[in-house]
Amino acid sequence: MQVLLDHLSAIIIGAAVLLILAATQMHAQRANIEQTASYATKTKALSFGEWIENDILSLGENFGRNRFRFETPVSDTLGNTIYFAFFSDSINVSTGDTLRLMTRYQLENVGVVERGEITTPVFQLHRELAESPVTNGTAPPPSTWTSAWPLSSMVCSSFSAASSCCANSRSSSIVTR
Repeated sequence: MQVLLDHLSAIIIGAAVLLILAATQMHAQRANIEQTASYATKTKALSFGEWIENDILSLGENFGRNRFRFETPVSDTLGNTIYFAFFSDSINVSTGDTLRLMTRYQLENVGVVERGEITTPVFQLHRELAESPVTNGTAPPPSTWTSAWPLSSMVCSSFSAASSCCANSRSSSIVTR
């Protein structure tokens, strides 16, 4: 009888130690996943910041004085800016031709993410470029430009302090908690 009790207590202690080790391993694995997701989110946020910074620095470049360098931004009913565009001129050094460049950012609501009872809207941000030749200092209105193409896009939900991200080099998904 004593041997059975010893074996039974050893099995119970061994199972408890095994459960503790399994829980520790699962916690470490979850922490590694969260760290990777956080790094990816920060990388994509910095990349997006660099896009905006470069575009704003080139806003009105080679454009001359007293010219309209951007369109009036459009906002939705919640106050989010859903569309803004700005212009610059590119001078081809070899031919001397000037192209009017338009950079457009457009925010599109693509759905919602639900976590428990919290609903978070998800947006897709499109960055598009278009160009048109400049003749005698003027270019046709942007609505007639046909060379617009989507350059890149970023899918993001409303931003908060904690977020996770999955991404590739051309587009990224940012979902916040």
